[in-house]
Amino acid sequence: KAVSTGVFVLLSYRDVIDGAAIGTFLLGTSIMNSIGDCYLTIYSDMRVMEEAIAPLQNIVFYMSLPVDISRQMLVNEVRLEQQKLAAVAAQQQLFGDLPSAICPYVCPGATIQSRDR
Repeated sequence: KAVSTGVFVLLSYRDVIDGAAIGTFLLGTSIMNSIGDCYLTIYSDMRVMEEAIAPLQNIVFYMSLPVDISRQMLVNEVRLEQQKLAAVAAQQQLFGDLPSAICPYVCPGATIQSRDR
């Protein structure tokens, strides 16, 4: 702000001494003061943007990391299939309907029956 006004004064004070209108000089200083205010606002906005860059870089970094969703989905499908086999085998063992299916997750044991049978 003061720099732009100071530069204008240094460049135009001789015109006032040589007889130019003082109103033109004052108008010029006022315009340069306004221009200085605009540059000050731009500088302040640039500082705010500069402070926001580091967190944005962190977000971009984490959002750009590779994901393993497809691998996790395949593992989950295998686990669900194993769970279904285990549930069928456990139900067969529990109710004694059929011979127990071979399933590594269910231990063979005594058949449990209700008293009503």
